[in-house]
Amino acid sequence: MTTLLDALESPAADRSRICFVSEGTPSISQSEIASASRQAASWIARLAGTEGACAAVLVASADCLSVIFGAWRAGVRLVSVPHPARGMALAEYAMQVGNMCRLAGATHLLLDPGVARLMPDCGIPVRHFGEYRRWPEVGVRARGDAGFVQFTSGSTGSPKGVELSVRTIENHLAAILQELEPIDGEVVTSWLPISHDLGLIGACLSAYGAMGPPFSVASHLNLIRPETFLRKPAVWLEECSRSRTTITAVPGFALRVAARTLRARPTRLDLSSLRVVVVGSEQVDGAVLREFADAAEPYGFDPRAFCPGYGLAENCLAVSLVGTTEEWQSRVVSTEDLASGDWLTVDGDQARPSREIVGCGRAIHGTDVRIAGGRDVGEIEIRGDSMMRGYVGCEAGRGANGSIGSSSWFRTADIGHIENGSVFVVGRADDVIVVAGRNLDPRDLESVAERHPMVRTGNCVALASEEGRYRIVAEPSDPDSGRAALSVASREIRSDLLLRVGLRPDQVAFVRRGSIPKTPSGKVRRKRTAEMVRTGELEILATS
Repeated sequence: MTTLLDALESPAADRSRICFVSEGTPSISQSEIASASRQAASWIARLAGTEGACAAVLVASADCLSVIFGAWRAGVRLVSVPHPARGMALAEYAMQVGNMCRLAGATHLLLDPGVARLMPDCGIPVRHFGEYRRWPEVGVRARGDAGFVQFTSGSTGSPKGVELSVRTIENHLAAILQELEPIDGEVVTSWLPISHDLGLIGACLSAYGAMGPPFSVASHLNLIRPETFLRKPAVWLEECSRSRTTITAVPGFALRVAARTLRARPTRLDLSSLRVVVVGSEQVDGAVLREFADAAEPYGFDPRAFCPGYGLAENCLAVSLVGTTEEWQSRVVSTEDLASGDWLTVDGDQARPSREIVGCGRAIHGTDVRIAGGRDVGEIEIRGDSMMRGYVGCEAGRGANGSIGSSSWFRTADIGHIENGSVFVVGRADDVIVVAGRNLDPRDLESVAERHPMVRTGNCVALASEEGRYRIVAEPSDPDSGRAALSVASREIRSDLLLRVGLRPDQVAFVRRGSIPKTPSGKVRRKRTAEMVRTGELEILATS
C-alpha cells in the first residue's frame, strides 16, 4: 500500500470529503487536509525539531488531523495521550499526562482550545492545534520514518506507551483494508475518540489508506465527537442514515445503547447501506449483536454486516477480524471446563453453567496467532508485521523470548481458543477471580448481573473480595431509583448469581451513577475500582 501522505496527494483525495458532524460546518475535501498538513509540518518542526516528539490530546477537528499528518511529514514522533477517564480528578489527569509526556520525550502538548481551558498545569508547554495557521509553509523533509505512541487502555493496570512506526501503521492498514475490501464512494462514520486505536487507525486512517493504491477509491469520512454521541446516542445512526454510511466501528456497549434508543424512540432511518460494522474494543457479546440486529431490522439493517474483531494496541489495532464474505459465529461452552483450560461446547438448554463466546475471525494478513503450549484454552500469543517497536521507556517488550519483532511471539495476557483458524477470546489472565478453587471470569459474573433491569449497561464490575470470594459493584439504570428498590434488586442479583454460577457473592452494591472509573475508550478500570472500594471512595446507595 502507498504511504498515508501519498494517499493524501492522490487523485482520490480530491473526490473524497470529510465532515466534522459535531461542528455543524460544511464538509471539506481531503485535499484541503493535505494542504493544511504541509503548513502544520513547518510549525511542528519548529516546535519539536525533526526527529523530536510532541504529545497531543487528539480530537475530531480539521486542525487536529492537519497536525497529525504534519507531524509525520516532519518526521516528528507524535504521542497520543488519552482524554481524562471517567471518575478521574483533573489534577490526577494532569499528573498522568505529564508523566506520559516525560516518558515519551515530548517537549510540547498540543490541545484543542476547548480541552486547553480545562487542563491544569502538567509541567509541559501547551499549544493549540490551530496555531499552525499563523506559520508560513516551509518545505520540511523527514529524515526517517516518523513514530507514533499510543497508550494502552489501562483497564487492568497503568497505561503503557506503545511505540509504533508510521510505516508499521501503513502496513497494518493494508491488512485491514484487504479484509474490508473498500469500494469507490465508501462512507465511513465514527463517533469513537481518535485518541483511541479503534477510532484513529480503525475508522479514521483506514479511510485515508483506501484513497491510495492499490484501492484508489473515494472514501468519505464523517467524524462525530464522542461527547456528542454520549449526550445524544441517536446522532450516530442518524448520520449513518443521512450520509448512506457503508462502514462504521463501535464497541459492544454502544450497540446496546443504540438498540434501546431505537426501541424507546422509533424514528425514520435507513440503515440498509451499512455493509461493515466492526465490533471491537471490548469482548464481543452475541446477545448484544442480536439485540441490535432485532431493533435495527425494521430500518433495513443486515446483520451480516457485523464484523467482530479482536485486537490490542501492541499490534497497532487488529489481530483478527471477521471478513466481509463471512458471517459471525459463536459457541456455547461449559464455564466449568473453561476454568480447567478445556473447550467443551454444550447445548444452550443444558442445566450446567455455560457461556456464549463470539468468534473474532481469522488473523489478519501478516499476523500469526497461537495458544501458548498448544492447549485448547490458554494465553493468546501473536507475532507479525504489525508489532510495536516496544514500550516507551523500556528496553524490551513482553515477547515470549524477551524481545519484540516480527518473528518473536508476544504474550497478550488474553485467554482464548482457536477453532478452524478463528479466534475466540475468553477473557484476561489478570482478571481471573479465584473462588473456592474455581477460576471465575468477571465478565461471566457481570453478564448475569447486567441482565437485571436495575443495572446500568456497561457499568457493572465483578471484583475479588477480601474474604476470598467476590462482589458485584454496579450503577443503577435509573438515576431516580430509591434505596428500597435497589436493595431488592441486590438480593435478586445475588440469587441469580447463585443459580447461574453456583457461587453467591459476598456483596452486591449499587453506587452513584458515573462513579465507576472508566478508561477514555469506555472500559471499566478494574484495579482502580477495587482500590476505590477498599478506600471507601465509592458512595454506596444500597447493598445486600
